Amino acid sequence: MYFAFTLFMNVSSHIKTLFYLGLILICQSLKSQNTSAVSYFDEGEKLRKSYEFSLSKEAYAGAISVSDDSVLTAMAKKQSILCDNGLTLSKYIARPNVIASLTVSEKDFFLYYDLCPSGSWIYPPRTLLVHVNDSGNNRYPAFYRSDANMLVFSAKDTLSGTGWDLYFIRKKSAETDSVTVWEAPQKPGPGINSDGNELFPTLSRDGKTLYFCSNGLFGLGGYSLYMSQWNEEAQSWNPAENMGIPFSSPADDMLYMLADDSRYFYFVSNRNTSPDSLILYKVEHESSPVKVTPSSVDELREIASLRTPVLRNTAHTGEVLQPTEGPLPDSALVDSREASAHYASLVQSIRKLLDEIGSHEKKLADYRAQYNELSREEDRMALSNIIQEEELALMDLQESLIHTQKAAQNIETQFLSYGVLPPAVPSKVNNRIPENTEKTDIFNPSRQSVTSVDQHIFEAPVPVIPPVDMTFRFEKESVIVPWENEPMSLYYRLQLFTVSQKAPLRQLKGISPVFEVKSGSRYVYYAGQFTSYSQASQALTTARRKGFPGAIVVAYYERKSIPVQTARKRESEKRTAPEMIVSYRIFLASDELPADMIREVGALTSKDIVKEIRDSKVEFFIGPFSNHTEAGNLAQALRDRGFTQVIVQIVNN
Repeated sequence: MYFAFTLFMNVSSHIKTLFYLGLILICQSLKSQNTSAVSYFDEGEKLRKSYEFSLSKEAYAGAISVSDDSVLTAMAKKQSILCDNGLTLSKYIARPNVIASLTVSEKDFFLYYDLCPSGSWIYPPRTLLVHVNDSGNNRYPAFYRSDANMLVFSAKDTLSGTGWDLYFIRKKSAETDSVTVWEAPQKPGPGINSDGNELFPTLSRDGKTLYFCSNGLFGLGGYSLYMSQWNEEAQSWNPAENMGIPFSSPADDMLYMLADDSRYFYFVSNRNTSPDSLILYKVEHESSPVKVTPSSVDELREIASLRTPVLRNTAHTGEVLQPTEGPLPDSALVDSREASAHYASLVQSIRKLLDEIGSHEKKLADYRAQYNELSREEDRMALSNIIQEEELALMDLQESLIHTQKAAQNIETQFLSYGVLPPAVPSKVNNRIPENTEKTDIFNPSRQSVTSVDQHIFEAPVPVIPPVDMTFRFEKESVIVPWENEPMSLYYRLQLFTVSQKAPLRQLKGISPVFEVKSGSRYVYYAGQFTSYSQASQALTTARRKGFPGAIVVAYYERKSIPVQTARKRESEKRTAPEMIVSYRIFLASDELPADMIREVGALTSKDIVKEIRDSKVEFFIGPFSNHTEAGNLAQALRDRGFTQVIVQIVNN
């Protein structure tokens, strides 16, 4: 007996040992598996950020195949989609001409933009943010032009649970006592805001192009740059488009601003920079840039690097700007000083030439005016010779100006090769040079100020009245709704009871919705609103069981009471709509609805697309519309976008 017990204990001990060893092996295997999945994921991230999108997809696929972590798997799938986006965007990319770049602080980078000089930065006041449920604790700057009729800003609706969205407000035409009044804020429409954050919106000078950054739209990861055009016909913004590589990258790219003269644009990125700083790029703007397909990933990376002499911002310390790579060599400093002296001389020559050209052009204008007033041929011939001499002299001056400006621009190129920003070459503006030319840099790193908008009034949105819930139900307390805006079509209700005095809520026993109607000296109470007799009949059974034994079904058509039998006949004959009422609908397509059409419909209207199946044939419509003009305008907008099969149809009820 003792031997058997001892044997049992030994076997039990071995089983426990084997069990724990098994657990250890399983845990080690899972740990190894998870480590492998993390390694695959990290490799995918590294490859994606270096534009190796195909290899990155393979690494993410490896992470998905070996991971048992649902969070890691979901992240790998999400990042794999970014690689698909990268493969799409890298097919055709622009090769921009980067004029200069500057390293700026991440905290206040936007203040170093050249505002050109039509606007300034503001922080949306709390009196505005409160209208979109933003607490105002973390405000993002907005670009404000005093002469613009629209302002776009970013705010976070704390009640929605989403990130920062874009809103726009319009200036009212009437202004009194120097106080500017703005209409209530609105969202720009579908295709702009996402589940992520939309930040740093700016408008072009004409107000027809919106630029912003987002980390929730089609992109490569992080924040990417987007643009949207104002659709004059639809009176809304078109869906946003990614501005493409190299302006969008796997890093964070933000705050695109186009200069007023459309010669340059600016944006910042944290690619190729240290933490807590950004690089501000000044780039030559091309309205229709030629796009290329990179021959290799190396070429793609080279274009996306936006290599320029990067300058360290030392405006707050008063230091001389130097390249981030280190101080200039002595030889470069000597060349730079010599070039600076020659450059100053050229600037003076350009000013003198511009003055002389202006003087000659004024003389020519006077001579030509005198020539037109002369009547004697001899006098006209003499003055004609003088005009000819002046024209030749003017041509010589203009040629000298061209050569002098070119020489100055060559020195600018030399400055940029050293990482030094030279003064800009004076340009001909009404034949005069601006008075502040000496203070104007080709790339101005000076810190801007923030403007106050205290004298502005922002109207609150009109409160949205929630629709009445017409669902027949029983609650803790009955809901009484007014008898108004009744449908013209056929419907049924329950008549509960008639009393001489208003019934207290407790007498209604929680039935909802209830309609209270005074008829003469008595009050009649009705409940529910049903489109079919079967629905009304089921509700009647429930109401009687709940304590309304005298309830009956009543019917209405074209807002008039009709016998229930008449109503049921109309219902069986499918004549529930009002007689002689015509509505309209837009036919879209048969069998299948193209995805691009769905996007365009969503951008143009809030009406739903209706799918109708009749005799095994599938058709898609928008509607109904109460008037032909509304339907016709929408149909024409779709036809203008290439959907020529779209037509307006009359619906006879």
